[in-house]
Amino acid sequence: MNEEVSEAPKPAVIEIRGKVQQPPRSDGYRPITDPQWVWGQMLGVPSREAWRTFWSAARRLDTGHRQIERIREAIEDLPPLGSPAGRQAAHEVIGDAELAIWALDKALDIAVGIQGRYRIPGTFPAIIKEKRPLVAALRDHWSHIDERALGKVMERDDPTAENAFEYVAIISRREFTDGTDSLGIDEESTDLCIATRDYLVRAWGEITAEAHNKRQAQAG
Repeated sequence: MNEEVSEAPKPAVIEIRGKVQQPPRSDGYRPITDPQWVWGQMLGVPSREAWRTFWSAARRLDTGHRQIERIREAIEDLPPLGSPAGRQAAHEVIGDAELAIWALDKALDIAVGIQGRYRIPGTFPAIIKEKRPLVAALRDHWSHIDERALGKVMERDDPTAENAFEYVAIISRREFTDGTDSLGIDEESTDLCIATRDYLVRAWGEITAEAHNKRQAQAG
């Protein structure tokens, strides 16, 4: 698993985290959206902007992780691909892959923005920096599949863009790939989701605790 060095959390953060943390999924990922909502209710939110930003990131990350789980589950029970049931299942895997990448791309994008906006102490996860370009590229390709299918990619002098449609690799090699870089759907995707989740928890803890302490000081 990806491990990052971070500063010791504040006492208020430790107390709240223990109260709202959800049990882990089968791969160790813990959903974050509802715990973050409860956390904000207990300590108060720093601002509407921060709340909406973090809640959006959490929701996208939880969604992306669940789609990846669906892909894994479907591949494990995949009927023979030569059969009508197998083809239908493969189509559904590809659809889940597209939804996973779209959600994960936005979660990573917001996480990067949070680091720049709020200057959260501690180390920013290296795996986010490493895999962010691939996830963004796949999201771009799959979001504009109409243009790719019409061959406009060639007009843009980007002959490698066709590599982004190596959907078979999701099933045969259990990875998302653009033909150059790849993200495994098993341990690697889990590491990325957990690292992003842990960063969002740490960042949310920092700014909510800081805002809470300021309110307490002003009230006292």
